[in-house]
Amino acid sequence: MLRVCGGSLNVAFVLDVFSRMIVGWQVSTSLRTDLALDALDMGLWARQRAGQDVTGLTHHSDRDSPNTRVCG
Repeated sequence: MLRVCGGSLNVAFVLDVFSRMIVGWQVSTSLRTDLALDALDMGLWARQRAGQDVTGLTHHSDRDSPNTRVCG
């Protein structure tokens, strides 16, 4: 969860650890299963579009990681 001055946002990132690139992401005001799945779909699409083989992909989730507060 990302705390902002107007409330909070939930953020999901998909990191390709081999290339060290964020290949998928999603932001939502609610914590729902689709949040992570949408980010994963974006990551798969990005890797496939780049011509990468996603067969044998391993996925790991770090749910409930430390919260971050951002306020301007």
